[in-house]
Amino acid sequence: MIGDLGLLSKRRCPVDCLSGGMKRKLSVAIAFVAGSRTVILDEPTAGVDPYARRAIWDLILKYKHGTLVSLMLSAGSVSGQPHSN
Repeated sequence: MIGDLGLLSKRRCPVDCLSGGMKRKLSVAIAFVAGSRTVILDEPTAGVDPYARRAIWDLILKYKHGTLVSLMLSAGSVSGQPHSN
């Protein structure tokens, strides 16, 4: 999963040395790593650059199978996001 986010080179770094976008990607990955049946994400792509936003959405789409994912999005963050069933 860490490779899916492009964080492989940072795997031994303390979290406080990561950029804001890297921390956001890591927090979304942590939500999925435990294999929970339900994951609630509150604006998971708020405040990140377009590349990080795409990586986060790709992660959500890849790991959502078998999981109920609830997303909380403000109206400003909805544009440009992929639609998924």
